[in-house]
Amino acid sequence: MKKYIYIHGTEAAFTLEINGVTRSIVFSGGRVVGSLRQPFYWTNDVAEQKAIEALSCFGTLILPEDESRAKADQEIVGLDEYGVDEVEQELGFLEVGSHPEVTKIQEAKSVLINTYGLTHDGLLNKAAILGAAKEVGASFPNLK
Repeated sequence: MKKYIYIHGTEAAFTLEINGVTRSIVFSGGRVVGSLRQPFYWTNDVAEQKAIEALSCFGTLILPEDESRAKADQEIVGLDEYGVDEVEQELGFLEVGSHPEVTKIQEAKSVLINTYGLTHDGLLNKAAILGAAKEVGASFPNLK
């Protein structure tokens, strides 16, 4: 699985053509870097990865996670690997991957699909959804 970061704005959507099929991808969520949120997109589809990497803005506005972190960390000092500064971490202001707004299992499934780039496959019941959430580092503290 690969994670891509969009470094200019709080959300971005792109239309890709993959094997003759048009797909939309949405960069959303993300870690806070300074005062900005860097939205991201996960995919394990190799064809989709190649299409993203073929975009003209790849390498400037869209970066693979490891490169975007290195770039952000050069600009901002004191952030941990999730972009949380030491003060926020100590005071608990930001819990990375936490979605307290989610209270229903269908909402959790939508967050996993739309924010973390997972597919409907395998998200068939509550146990599978919670397992997938744990795998991508998401949590739903108010899920009923």
